[in-house]
Amino acid sequence: MPVTSPDHPQQLTEAQAVAIAYRAQVKKLATFLRSRLSLLVSCEKLVVPHLWREIIAQTWVAATDGSIREIKLEPVLLELPESGNEANPIGGGNRLGRLREIIHELKPHQILVIPNLDLIGGGGERA
Repeated sequence: MPVTSPDHPQQLTEAQAVAIAYRAQVKKLATFLRSRLSLLVSCEKLVVPHLWREIIAQTWVAATDGSIREIKLEPVLLELPESGNEANPIGGGNRLGRLREIIHELKPHQILVIPNLDLIGGGGERA
């Protein structure tokens, strides 16, 4: 019979495993976001969808209306097609132009998440 403990779950989801494995890093990165600093995080592709969500979930920032309340950041996810799909609104040769538009449209409580930064330049080694 396996030994069980209330402190140790029998199974973990990928998101839970990432949250546990990267707890210290997430805490540090959330501190940077609270200070309104930009982040560039390099990690394994399988970790990306869980890590950015965990970082944002741990981040509360001061409201911009002068009150003492804190608010959660709202992610704006920029997803790019890996195959250069032109149907995607940011696909094609105008990726950087569209990225600039998105950045200018961001509100103070929003944060731009670019899970595949390498795809902005075309996704290849030469780009």
